[in-house]
Amino acid sequence: MYREVIEKALQKYVDEKGNENYFQSQIESIAYSITESHLHELREFLLKIEGELELILFTVEPEFRRTKFLEKIAHIENYMASKDFE
Repeated sequence: MYREVIEKALQKYVDEKGNENYFQSQIESIAYSITESHLHELREFLLKIEGELELILFTVEPEFRRTKFLEKIAHIENYMASKDFE
């Protein structure tokens, strides 16, 4: 379930159907929706990424944000590939 939701959020941003603020809020929303104790690590990972995305929004010039966000997306994809969760 969460894998699919996360993948949809990533793809929406990659396909330029959402801006940086929307993507950051999507990751935050997904993280806070995770309540299962066995998915604690995933929740903490997403909250960490969300904080990093927020920092990018405040510290990186607009023309460079997409590149930085795509780097974070690659990090999320690598994490998800190494974990077994739904």
